[in-house]
Amino acid sequence: MPEILAERGFPLDLRCGGKGTCGRCLIELLEGRWESNGKELLIPGQAKACQVRLLSDTGEIAIPETSLQHRNGKMSSDWAFGNLPDCADPVIAIDLGTTTIAAVKIHQGRILKRASCYNAQNRFGDNVIARISHAEGSAENLVELQQAAVASINELLAELDTENVSRIAIAGNTVMSTILHGIDPSPLGKIPFTPPMRIFPVRKASEFGLNAEVPLDTVPAISAYIGGDLTAGLAELRLTSGEMLVDIGTNCEIIFN
Repeated sequence: MPEILAERGFPLDLRCGGKGTCGRCLIELLEGRWESNGKELLIPGQAKACQVRLLSDTGEIAIPETSLQHRNGKMSSDWAFGNLPDCADPVIAIDLGTTTIAAVKIHQGRILKRASCYNAQNRFGDNVIARISHAEGSAENLVELQQAAVASINELLAELDTENVSRIAIAGNTVMSTILHGIDPSPLGKIPFTPPMRIFPVRKASEFGLNAEVPLDTVPAISAYIGGDLTAGLAELRLTSGEMLVDIGTNCEIIFN
């Protein structure tokens, strides 16, 4: 059901990844015969779209506005900190977040362009545990997640323009980086939470399906839940004694020196 509605331009809010636990995809069943978890439902009535199946040849539903996934939010990809390093050729830096992705194009210590968008993986759940759960379901599910991230990044690359860019650097939490490289992240969701990879190889961006023929560097992760985004922050801030780095995102990490 959610896939059919998304294809017709009605993407549902599936922040639990379609597991039926969040109750965000409620729809009104108006006509037809419907069932959920093996039980036929009373019509008219409400049901979770991710859990229902149409039994009759035709059916009619109504989708409340609150059940739709909205992608028209506003995000900022701006920041202010010190001096950026000089670089002879333009480079692109990307923050691959669980919910949002931000990117900047940098040249000679100046930001030329900025871009941001939602991570299209959101339709598989709004947190890293939901993404891990989806990925470990099958190899096809892992590819779905990888391609969703690639599609979102390509949106930003189109805005920034990759002409003359010499390199792309990307930082994300350990789950995001692992999925981007097409690696099963399931060990990150189970004790002892061992990352399947912490140092990622430099690869051509085009190998991922990205619209750029340049090397792509992935910032290394430190552990399962201290990823490349925190690694990049530590490298840039160089914390002194008593200072703290706080990453308030979809997930929250704190480093105190």
